Amino acid sequence: MHSKVNPLSPVRTIREPKTRPPLMRLQTQTQNFSGTIVKARNHYILKTDKMTYELDDETKAKQFEQVNVSGTLDNSASVIRVTDIQPAS
Repeated sequence: MHSKVNPLSPVRTIREPKTRPPLMRLQTQTQNFSGTIVKARNHYILKTDKMTYELDDETKAKQFEQVNVSGTLDNSASVIRVTDIQPAS
């Protein structure tokens, strides 16, 4: 048994989802940050004049107080993917 399609009935079309530009969460360029290492909630974070960032590598950070950090920034979580940490001079 075949069902007939009524030519007057509204046609349902399947729409492709609109493509969104990729979110720029992780910056690919290495950036430099300067600030103070602070212990907060059992984690060491970097506090700058403008922001507070989590660090993905806390082991080296906890050795210092005033630091210069190099790394890439994950904006969605305010996390710096650390490539280098040096004491501020």
